[in-house]
Amino acid sequence: MPFQYYIDPIVHCVCIRSVGEISLYDTQNIIEKIFSDGRHRQRMHHLFDTTRSKLPIEWNFKFFSKPDNRLNQDLFRNHTKFKMAWVVADGEDFARLHQMMLSNRLSPEIVERKVFRDLAVARLWIALPDEYEIKFPDLN
Repeated sequence: MPFQYYIDPIVHCVCIRSVGEISLYDTQNIIEKIFSDGRHRQRMHHLFDTTRSKLPIEWNFKFFSKPDNRLNQDLFRNHTKFKMAWVVADGEDFARLHQMMLSNRLSPEIVERKVFRDLAVARLWIALPDEYEIKFPDLN
């Protein structure tokens, strides 16, 4: 899995970054792992930094709108009312995430999602302090 994450209860945020190829269901797998982590708390914001990766080319409105799609299962059923910021490297990945956000199965009332090209703007949106340093362990 290309993801690693850091949970910080002081700033009420989970910081997630990816390096390398992201496969079709890697994001669902990491979200499930985060939700099962004992350090995770309800309504923690999530900051995804995917600027060192490429999102799956299959991610489009049709893919996310299929009722039998694994990503459309009620992943957030017990985890609601938080912000999920996605930071991407290019316009193609911005468009892919925008398609996810537009699909009818992912309700903005459950999780407020936004895609960004600038990490500083995403940090501001989820209210991370300017001086806050994300402390990821080294990727292997």
